[in-house]
Amino acid sequence: NGQRACGVEQPSSSTEGLTGFKTHSVLVERLPPKLCHDFFLRAIFEQAGVLPSVLKYHVVPEASGAALLVEFSDQHAAKAYVEHFSLPLWAEHGVVKAKVLAPVRPAAQQP
Repeated sequence: NGQRACGVEQPSSSTEGLTGFKTHSVLVERLPPKLCHDFFLRAIFEQAGVLPSVLKYHVVPEASGAALLVEFSDQHAAKAYVEHFSLPLWAEHGVVKAKVLAPVRPAAQQP
């Protein structure tokens, strides 16, 4: 039973040519591995009300569970997603930690 990384990405053309386009990343740690399937991750995005702002996500297996890296198109969605993991229902799953990472600006394309 090998773990697979799952993710959904918008076509790269959707962000090409946008000057100054920033993504807002969230790192979720200690996510229960049983929730690291596209079906459950999409449900979590929907419950948090952030699905339209998800650009891409990637699950990384860790010893303490799984880490989920999500890139959002806007800062408000990133913050809302972090706040979603402070809800009491996540206490049942142990200590799930979520935090907003520093915004990333893609490197300028060379002519």
